[in-house]
Amino acid sequence: MEQLAIAVEFLAGRTVYHDSLGAVDFIVLTDQSGASRVYETRGRRFSRWDGQDGVRDESGGRWTLTEAALTSPDQTSLRRLPSHRAFWFGWYAQYPETRLVR
Repeated sequence: MEQLAIAVEFLAGRTVYHDSLGAVDFIVLTDQSGASRVYETRGRRFSRWDGQDGVRDESGGRWTLTEAALTSPDQTSLRRLPSHRAFWFGWYAQYPETRLVR
């Protein structure tokens, strides 16, 4: 199974970051405090986040962000994915083949 780590410094400059892990497309939303949330996208692309509860897709549609999901006006729901912060040295000791985004 592929492992992925994204540097906190990298995300600090990107409130909206798209990537994929295996067959799962996802978005990382990072607020001004540095806290990040990860949501599946199922191939959708998002362009902006207001830092609170509104995320805009590429066509301008406003999705609502909650702790559990991103939800579109038509009630399409994209679930939140598990993630956590860790010190790189500890993570790398367990998963040396990790792909690092920095």
